[in-house]
Amino acid sequence: MTLRLGLAKAFATCCIWIGCAAAAQALPPLWSVADDDTRIWFFGSVHILPEDTQWRSDELETVLAAADAVYFEAPLQLSDQERLGAETLKLGLVDSGTRLLDSLAPEEAAIVERAAKLAGVPMSGLNIWKPWMAANLLTTQYAAKQGYDFMAGVDMTLQNEIPLDQQRYFETIDEQLHFLADMPADKQIDLLLTTARDLDRNPDSLNLMVSAWEKGDIAELESTFLESMEAADPSWNDTLLKERNERWVAEIKSLLAEEPGNFLVVVGAAHLIGKDSVPTMLEATGLKVERVQ
Repeated sequence: MTLRLGLAKAFATCCIWIGCAAAAQALPPLWSVADDDTRIWFFGSVHILPEDTQWRSDELETVLAAADAVYFEAPLQLSDQERLGAETLKLGLVDSGTRLLDSLAPEEAAIVERAAKLAGVPMSGLNIWKPWMAANLLTTQYAAKQGYDFMAGVDMTLQNEIPLDQQRYFETIDEQLHFLADMPADKQIDLLLTTARDLDRNPDSLNLMVSAWEKGDIAELESTFLESMEAADPSWNDTLLKERNERWVAEIKSLLAEEPGNFLVVVGAAHLIGKDSVPTMLEATGLKVERVQ
């Protein structure tokens, strides 16, 4: 993305403040909240997508052009990816002399082995990881097998376009790793088994979620993602969504109170839907949040 200066930015800012609150369309969801001198937009992203996914709209491009800063969950630059790799090895590898399958009952091991075959992951490669990392590897490798790519995801795409001095982050890569790595061992195994069963029983679930997101179908997103998470283990919702959303809402409220301007928040779509979402929490404080796409 080129520098957003001069007449282009001035025009975009004027357009947004005066008349871009269009009726909701069949596009990925976009919300807005404002006070007298600050407006914040929220775009629900998908972190991994097929390269040909059409998620950009005129409304989003206008918001991007006017934004003084864009908030993301965490930085994804190359230097951060290098640190992520080192930290993943530190937190994710099993202890020397052990294997992933050693922590599983025979029937559980069979479930994981079947999922590994579906995802195209050799068990020799999966066996070196702790359950939380093995679950992540199954998910990402199966997605890649279906044509999904992190480089085509919303977050990576936008972070590669937006100048670094316009990017802000709610969390660090290390913090995000610890959300999973710090789970108790039994919860990690539950996560792995739930992931493995889902690959076997619902092989098209990622495509269904992305389709619902592309159409801006909030009800379908909630039923395909949030309800399945709650059914598997309600504590996952607290750890991975609710508690993080509460921290982000506090930062967003401070931004509204203290810094005039236009801002865009780009976080996973799951953070913007359901009863514990960022928009719902903001509305609970008396703010008016509008869906504009």
